[in-house]
Amino acid sequence: MIGAGGRLGSRIVAAAGTLGVDVTLRGTRAGWAGGVPDVLVDVSLAPALPDVFDYCHTHKVPLLSASSGLTPEHRAGLAALAELVPVLRADNLSLGNWIQRALTSHLGPMFGRLHAEGLGAVTVLDRHPTYKLDRPSATALALADRAATGTDGTLDVRIESIRAGMPVCEHDVRLALGDEELVLRHAVRDWAAYAPVAVRAACWLTGQPAALHTMDDFYTWLLTTSATDDGKE
Repeated sequence: MIGAGGRLGSRIVAAAGTLGVDVTLRGTRAGWAGGVPDVLVDVSLAPALPDVFDYCHTHKVPLLSASSGLTPEHRAGLAALAELVPVLRADNLSLGNWIQRALTSHLGPMFGRLHAEGLGAVTVLDRHPTYKLDRPSATALALADRAATGTDGTLDVRIESIRAGMPVCEHDVRLALGDEELVLRHAVRDWAAYAPVAVRAACWLTGQPAALHTMDDFYTWLLTTSATDDGKE
């Protein structure tokens, strides 16, 4: 668990204990301590990624990456590591966000047609507390990409970011229709919302082939496969 002392990392450690999963390695700002794990979960800051990549490459350990602020170079590093071990990249871990993204993808072609007729404008809004460094968030960028699905690049999705208010976050996909507005909103009020799924996704990852996996892959499995078919449940 890299980022074990942080807001999210500490809750994942607690959830792992509740679910009976041992945390054998803990990484904090003070350093890393513990044995080689079956899977590495990284929720630290992006500057730690080179060390994470080196560790997973050296020890052939699968990686669940949920850190924010990734650069194109970081994403290229994830793709390179995925040629050796299973890698799960999670721009957002939560089930609610996965459903929001699925709905946004489904509506993407409609957004494009409305925009072409001058009837609709799409904005993605992300709201995080002031300590959130990245602007816009990885979740907002992913939602904007989904909103443009099937539009052949013709839909310009505006992204607005607010850094204020209470933990943890809200993400809106807003469609303006003259005197009407459609809003798809997902809100999280406590970091604990992400923790159990992070543990389950990490366990799932250990049984996957070397490739770059996404939360779409995990949630598709989760919602279509009986838990009794998975030896880790």
